[in-house]
Amino acid sequence: MSCNNKQYSAIQLRRGLNSEFELSNIVLASGEPGFATDEYIFKIGDGVTPWNNLDSLATLSYVDNLLSVNDAMIFKGTLGIGGTISSLPSIYETGWTYKVTTADTYAGNVCEVGDLVIAIADRPSGGGNDADWVVAQTNLDLQTLPAIADPCDTEYILIQNSSRDTRVISISNLAQAISVIDGGGVIYNGC
Repeated sequence: MSCNNKQYSAIQLRRGLNSEFELSNIVLASGEPGFATDEYIFKIGDGVTPWNNLDSLATLSYVDNLLSVNDAMIFKGTLGIGGTISSLPSIYETGWTYKVTTADTYAGNVCEVGDLVIAIADRPSGGGNDADWVVAQTNLDLQTLPAIADPCDTEYILIQNSSRDTRVISISNLAQAISVIDGGGVIYNGC
């Protein structure tokens, strides 16, 4: 069946301010979407449950806000020539993480392609400083490091993923990043 008369229309969701939804406590029809435009809350009705009792579906801004409130690592993009950014920002939040795409010196550290640069402090007003960043070196050549005879007596930790790829990370960098991101709950004490 061919249709030569094409008409396109916009599909609009039930939308409004969250305070309006909460005040009316509307019951959305089964499968009917509702969107609170001021707080980016998205809910889908079941025909029975009032708005205030419906679970919200996660939106990108909701997830970003949730992660930043909990100081989780948030991938912000790539760092280097042709990357998302070419130099570290002066305004940032704890957990912002960039993957290095161009070898250079970032946050006072010599970085290679593949390294992660992670913010461990908030700078909402700018004026960032190198001490606010930690570098996780993800691409160290194992042959350039001294042999690790006793894993309890070293500055590095070997990490192996399920594909048996091995990486070496400085314990001090790893411990510092984990401590800041999880609020100090995880502490590496060696063996």
